[in-house]
Amino acid sequence: MTVPSVGRASKDNGANRTKAKPNKLRDKIGSIPAKLDPSVVQRVEIEVAAFNAEVKSELGDRIAEIQELSVDGHGLMDDSERRKTFYGFVHRLWGDAPSQGHPLLGRAAESLCLLLGNDDEHDSKQVAILEHHVAAIASIWGNRHQGDRLAESLVRSLEESTLKYKP
Repeated sequence: MTVPSVGRASKDNGANRTKAKPNKLRDKIGSIPAKLDPSVVQRVEIEVAAFNAEVKSELGDRIAEIQELSVDGHGLMDDSERRKTFYGFVHRLWGDAPSQGHPLLGRAAESLCLLLGNDDEHDSKQVAILEHHVAAIASIWGNRHQGDRLAESLVRSLEESTLKYKP
């Protein structure tokens, strides 16, 4: 029994293959770049700017909530409902910040989530690391430190502290 080969040229080296029909897309939309109605472009730009402002506001609100919930670090760690709410805000920041152009915020939030994922009894060292994370997140957001070597070094040291932390 002969098994047909898949993806290989036939014995005639493709000489008898039919060519694909040319794509007619260029005929339908015109030359590239396509000519767009300036009023449509303007409306899209306004919508994108409004969306970006809304997202920026949401990130700022989330960071404010994180700061407010963590004012008393020991109290936060003792109150399971407050800790769960805090974790939710931090986890959303971890997911949203990088896609909105804030990778350092995302990394700091990820590190904080890992720290909070430890269900063991908390101690002063864990609370101090938590408070440093919150201060760094607020500083990075408030000062827009993206690409800043100092902020990068700060986030790296927070990540290391989280990984080294043992209750």
